Amino acid sequence: MESNYYIKQTKAFIKNNRLDILFIIGLFLFAFGIRAIPHENPEFKGVYGFDPTWHARMIRFVVEKGYRPTNDPIAYYPDNPPINDPPLYHYASAYSYQLYSLVATGNSGYQEDLFFEYVAFLPVIAGGIASAGMYFLGKELRNRKAGLFAGLLLAVQPSVLFRSMYGFAEEDAIGIALIIITFAFYIWALKRGTWKHGLIAGLSLLTLILTWTFSPFALAFIALMIFVNAVFLAISKNYDTLEKRTTVLASSIVPVLLIPLAAIAMNWNMKEAIVEIVKWLGFFVPLVFALMVVVYYVKYHKNEKNEEIETKLGKIDKRKAYQLTLICLLVIGLVFLAWKGQWMMDYVGFLLDTTGQVGKLMQTVGEEHGKGLEGVITEMNWMWTFFMIGLAYLPLKRLIKWKDPQNFDMVPFLFGAIPFYLYMQKAKMGYIFGPGETLLVGIVLADIIGVGEWLQDNKKVSRTTSDALKAVGILIAIALLFTQIGIGINAVERQKMNYMPQSEWTDMYDYLIKQPGKENFVMMTWWDYGHWSSWNKIKTTLDNTNRNSTKVFQTAKIFTDLRGNSSQEIEEKHLAELQSWGVSHIAIDRILLHNKWGALTFLADNNCIPNADLKKYGYSFPLLTQLSRDSLICRGSIACESGLDCTHSGEIGIIQCAKSTTVTEDGNITKVMCPLFQGPPLEFTLEEWEEIKAATWPGYDLTVNIGEYQTFKVYGQSDDTLMFFYTRIQNRILTDAPINYMLGLRWFFKDPTLRYTKLVEAPDYNVPNREVILYEVKYEGFEPTNITNFEL
Repeated sequence: MESNYYIKQTKAFIKNNRLDILFIIGLFLFAFGIRAIPHENPEFKGVYGFDPTWHARMIRFVVEKGYRPTNDPIAYYPDNPPINDPPLYHYASAYSYQLYSLVATGNSGYQEDLFFEYVAFLPVIAGGIASAGMYFLGKELRNRKAGLFAGLLLAVQPSVLFRSMYGFAEEDAIGIALIIITFAFYIWALKRGTWKHGLIAGLSLLTLILTWTFSPFALAFIALMIFVNAVFLAISKNYDTLEKRTTVLASSIVPVLLIPLAAIAMNWNMKEAIVEIVKWLGFFVPLVFALMVVVYYVKYHKNEKNEEIETKLGKIDKRKAYQLTLICLLVIGLVFLAWKGQWMMDYVGFLLDTTGQVGKLMQTVGEEHGKGLEGVITEMNWMWTFFMIGLAYLPLKRLIKWKDPQNFDMVPFLFGAIPFYLYMQKAKMGYIFGPGETLLVGIVLADIIGVGEWLQDNKKVSRTTSDALKAVGILIAIALLFTQIGIGINAVERQKMNYMPQSEWTDMYDYLIKQPGKENFVMMTWWDYGHWSSWNKIKTTLDNTNRNSTKVFQTAKIFTDLRGNSSQEIEEKHLAELQSWGVSHIAIDRILLHNKWGALTFLADNNCIPNADLKKYGYSFPLLTQLSRDSLICRGSIACESGLDCTHSGEIGIIQCAKSTTVTEDGNITKVMCPLFQGPPLEFTLEEWEEIKAATWPGYDLTVNIGEYQTFKVYGQSDDTLMFFYTRIQNRILTDAPINYMLGLRWFFKDPTLRYTKLVEAPDYNVPNREVILYEVKYEGFEPTNITNFEL
């Protein structure tokens, strides 16, 4: 009997919501299909990206061991830092993979090909969920049309699309989906106004906290959303609705208190788990207290009428219950301020500061950097027009209907305006602008279509005019949608995965893991490359988690320092650092030098401000820049005379060379002219030019006579361009340039004076013909006490 009741209820639910169910399934499949396009391209097989490689390694660890380590046993060796990332993404991915593998193959263990395929599809699934969730949010805020338009636009929004394409197995894809769903559940709960709905919203919030590192964005937004909404309710004296929504907010905090239990269950760092609770309570407890004070004072304190509520303990005075609750919240707030007040203020400052030192540390050189106004207009195409209409129109509508408790127009406004501000500041997480942008535009499109009906209902126009206006609105929406769909599909088709391990790196790891004692190898390389080493179960001294800025700087200095009279002396000065980290191998490639964010050249310079091309890197590494300047790692002979006009030490560039024919008495002489310096261009005979272009890595050692012999390295390109490493002041090459001296002479070529660091040359790994240069470090006979120490 009871089972029949639930079957009937389910059928009734499906019948009453069949259109919503159809739209949700359709949006999921549409977003899924676009994101899965790279799966058909052989270049996109497996996980790509540096951070996704780390997440894949954590998921693999759970599959193999059954738990996630509290400290990373491979990264930042020998520091082995604690893993503070929320654990749910790793555990859910690992357990669902095991279930999938068991069903597909009968074996729940780790199988590399199947594992890569499964993990690569996780962001695709998350992208589909995000689009379906956006429909739910748009519908709750406005209507089905708004949800449908917003979901379709999100499915093809370029920055969100990139984060959730096949292979980009990072937690950001599911984080974006969860933040949308959490906002939707909060709107849904606030409309209904009961503690049960608040608990459901809180469970969604708990899932977000346990999954996404950047959940504090949701924290700040939800608190701001509820505060703005409460202000309108208080001004309009709608205290009953305000009381109900305060109940929703308070009950939604309860599931967050389960974080310590989740930390125990998923082997999460308990300290980090407590920090998460402190963050959320620090925002929500004062907000709940303030809202309850308003409700109590106006509804119960000023009003002599006492209401009673029925509980299992009998009838109680509601005013007294409010008094007791307020006292408890006040005590909790005071204890919190005494315990973590300063920490919370610092954290708020961190969230708000997008232009100062802290804000810059939030930024990376990632793909989703904000691009400023010009970048917004370019990326959004003509969505830009509707977005700006929404920013101006929605607050105005809220002010016009300021007494309406169901008017949530400030939600899409804030969801669009706050990420837009961050995007304009070129802050990290530019992809967060995507959901707010598409939600705002979706609502504007829905309102444009509905304006005719509104005018007709208010007897402003006839039915014929209303239908005509509706048709125009639909045509505008369809045109915009098709334009954005084309942009999204094109973005997928042309997206090049520059973050997959190139075959040269793959070959290097294949070589290393075949060597005896590989379990004791420790790799020193630069930034993200450490993730590739870690995936191959080779310990690495550094990766782009950048947990230890001092160590990052030390690594940069080891690659670029030139303090010493010989390469051997420099080698010995740094050997103690390498030995303390247990370094057995060093790897570096050409991409690192000329394309990897200018990391080495930027950190090598302590006096000069980067030129316009390199200045953007200053926004990426402000702390490291300061370390570099404070530690004076370059010689004082490199001086800046005029600040911004100064040439950057160790500058890297590409220059176009052209053939030039000179007519002489003996006939025509053709040479290749390369305007490398401010003075006369360098000249090469055709024979010399062909030799340069044919040179294999690590390059062509060219000695040029410009008054005295100076050495720099040239790498020929097939399109008659030179890629070079040089340092100049006016037309003079600097002999003490870190890139030339350290990288050119000491690391990339067979310097016979190097005693402990040797190029790896073997029948199956021939260094001169490879992009990746591999060195082996041996410490036999090295005595650190014999080396003169110098401060970092």
